[in-house]
Amino acid sequence: MDQWFIQKASFSRPNFARQKCNRILADLVSNDTSPASAAEAILDSVGMSSSKPEDEGFDVVRLLLETVAEFSESHDAIIKLLFAIRDIPPSPNPVYNYLASIHREDYDGLSGLRYLWNPEDKQAPTPTTPGDRWVSYNVFTVKLAKSGFDNGYFIFGFFCLRQTLETSRQSRELDFDKHLRPTSFKHSAINAEELMSYDLVVAAKWVLVGGLDMYRRGNTVFGKGWERGLAVKTDLWDGEPGLSRGRWLLWQSRFDHFADQPHVREEVGALSKEASIAIGEFMIE
Repeated sequence: MDQWFIQKASFSRPNFARQKCNRILADLVSNDTSPASAAEAILDSVGMSSSKPEDEGFDVVRLLLETVAEFSESHDAIIKLLFAIRDIPPSPNPVYNYLASIHREDYDGLSGLRYLWNPEDKQAPTPTTPGDRWVSYNVFTVKLAKSGFDNGYFIFGFFCLRQTLETSRQSRELDFDKHLRPTSFKHSAINAEELMSYDLVVAAKWVLVGGLDMYRRGNTVFGKGWERGLAVKTDLWDGEPGLSRGRWLLWQSRFDHFADQPHVREEVGALSKEASIAIGEFMIE
């Protein structure tokens, strides 16, 4: 991880806030500084930069989110850092101001990139593959939602569970091809079935880490403005929109289904079974 931060810093301009923040983040993740001290140092770097604070804040948030996608061990430290950053005036400050929009942009970007594997990606050590970044980013997102930072992040869990568990095999294959066509990729080194294992890990993590919170909160996690997105019918669900008991039961049955599928990796099948059991447990509370 230290080498990764060093490489990131070398690509930044001198006196650029992002270059300084690489060092601050490296110290934070290594427990060499506190979240409060790191937050103050980051905001000071942004404020003292020769560029606009808004531009520097944008780049710093992007660095934070690149880090959580690359290294799952950074999640807890960066969540504490985000709380500390949010508490520093003015509100919103130049870093916190961009968090929600860049998080959504990067989430969509990693969602698309998970389809596009070069042959060398399969030889790369984790967590450098597109699939592993997708998993890590989602695990960070559910941890952030569960932490109480902002319940709005639970919406990503709903969309993830819906897409993974309510899409037929044929639709997934068509969707896979659709994501390749607009790109320069004539052939991805991963296929739809292999990708499904990564998506199942993500869906299971949402349930195991944040499922109980989502179940208890129900449709209140969505806030306003999501009505059209929630009402979308899927291959396997044409019931009421949002988070209903019937939908949770469907998701539980789908986890059971995938747990026994031969094309799903054994460890992923076991995780799917854990998710099914977890749903059953929190639905009888």
